[in-house]
Amino acid sequence: MVGRTARRPHGRQIRVASGYTAYVPEPRPPPTGWDASLVVRLSEADRAIGRLAGEGRRLRNPHLLIRPFVRREAVLSSRIEGTQATLGELLAAEAGAAVDRSPHDLREVANYLAVPKHGDVQSAEHTCRSPEEIRTLLLPLVQLRRVARRG
Repeated sequence: MVGRTARRPHGRQIRVASGYTAYVPEPRPPPTGWDASLVVRLSEADRAIGRLAGEGRRLRNPHLLIRPFVRREAVLSSRIEGTQATLGELLAAEAGAAVDRSPHDLREVANYLAVPKHGDVQSAEHTCRSPEEIRTLLLPLVQLRRVARRG
């Protein structure tokens, strides 16, 4: 390496012997500033997550806690597709109340709810190592599309 060096935010350019410019990136990851207070807070957070996980195992049906969040996510995800149903309308329809919303919109949200149920049964909480595992993760999305087409 010969010649002048120009500093950049994430590396440097150098002129090499042949006259070309080469880019040399900084080592990654960048150094972190882990001071004692950050380590203490991370440790406290880790302990709190551990306690929460322990309490979660004691619940007979942890889905009771998760269910409202799944419904909210279904409503928000279906909005991306143009569905106008609200969480209140979905809950009212599930309770059997009359709702002024289009049945098609409520069915779209119900389609989104069907995916996590199937995904829970076949969830993979680890990295995919085979085509079979990838298929297992993609199956709920394929089913959602099939149900939506039948709509």
